[in-house]
Amino acid sequence: MVLNTTKLLTCLWVSCLAPSIVKHASLCQSNGVSSYPSLVLFHNGSTTSLSGYRTAAEIKEFIEISLDPKVIKLSPETFKELVESKSENDVWAIDFFAPWCGHCKKLAPEWNKFAKVVANEVNINVGQLDCDAHRQFCAEHGVRSYPHLRIYPRGQFSSRHYSTFNGWSRDAASFRDWAMHFLPSSVEELDHHGFYKDVLGDTTPWLVDFYAPWCGHCVSFRPVFESVAKKFEGRVKFGAVNCEEHWHACDAAQVHRYPTVMFFVGRTTKIQSAVGNVIHNHREADLVNTLELFLKQKLRSKRIDDEL
Repeated sequence: MVLNTTKLLTCLWVSCLAPSIVKHASLCQSNGVSSYPSLVLFHNGSTTSLSGYRTAAEIKEFIEISLDPKVIKLSPETFKELVESKSENDVWAIDFFAPWCGHCKKLAPEWNKFAKVVANEVNINVGQLDCDAHRQFCAEHGVRSYPHLRIYPRGQFSSRHYSTFNGWSRDAASFRDWAMHFLPSSVEELDHHGFYKDVLGDTTPWLVDFYAPWCGHCVSFRPVFESVAKKFEGRVKFGAVNCEEHWHACDAAQVHRYPTVMFFVGRTTKIQSAVGNVIHNHREADLVNTLELFLKQKLRSKRIDDEL
């Protein structure tokens, strides 16, 4: 057993299979460790686990999220108080789990990461309810296997009105994509006429996503696009063109791959070109930085024109 102590964290190394140290094996069993290597973080009377080989950065992120969790621990009482009595604008994503469930333990770090990712989304709440401690409550709500992930959408709460997560990838990004579909869109769907009139004829900047409905990357990118749209509300307008239905607009914009994201700075005296500034990096942080740069350039150009 190796011990390393800092002011905030004490690290222990335990050999679960050491034949000469029986107490180690019982310690591992009592904490539900069934695969190796496994990390178990003990904090304020609760435990969080992480299985598999991980990088130092992943372990650091796991510890930081576990020490400052954004997941709301629910009981039948708080479920009634917070979920059943929720605002009609609110969305609740809930993980119904059992502490002995191996798949639940594997999912927990990603659920915690998901909660952190959407923490700044005003109307998304992320919760967790222990069905081992509240078996009758979970049974009454039709939860019979674990983990069971649900979203109770906007509108008045109904115990029968929910969406169950059925995706193959149980990671934070997939959970975020799932949740974002239940928020009102900040992106305007554009046809050929709307692209020419509303985008090219507007003095306000636009960011347009040219996509195809069969394109997997387009589907996974859309929640990112929605998130950026909310960040720039009032500064940039956001639109999307379905190139399967409105191919004339996509041809005019010289779109050859999906998704293609273009920034249109806004017309000055005459209608602007149908080919905008293509943004190749679609990561959210990079999109935000690129948009800020374009807006600064637009402001700088306006000042020069005003001086002339």
